[in-house]
Amino acid sequence: METNEYFDIEIDKLTHSIENRKDGSIYDTEVLQMFAKDMSQIKKAEWHFNWHTEISNRNRRVYKLVICYVAFDAKTALIKHYQETLYATHFKGTKMFIETSAALHLIK
Repeated sequence: METNEYFDIEIDKLTHSIENRKDGSIYDTEVLQMFAKDMSQIKKAEWHFNWHTEISNRNRRVYKLVICYVAFDAKTALIKHYQETLYATHFKGTKMFIETSAALHLIK
């Protein structure tokens, strides 16, 4: 017997992409199916959602939103350098990415 669970969440607005709530930056976004191998990307403390249970259920498909183009882990000492020279955006911890506009600037 399957039970229905409901989540008490607030959706502040719907967008076609990922938006940074702090500064309003909008990022090109892809929707990809998530698999068990992707679980290392999830930090349990950040979610009120049991990703493992949902991904393990063969009757369900779980999807994730990801930012497009280039992403990488930077050495802490190089974060500022990558921001200044590659126009990379510092995301979290050592994670950085290059937005489409920055990538086009680099190509030119």
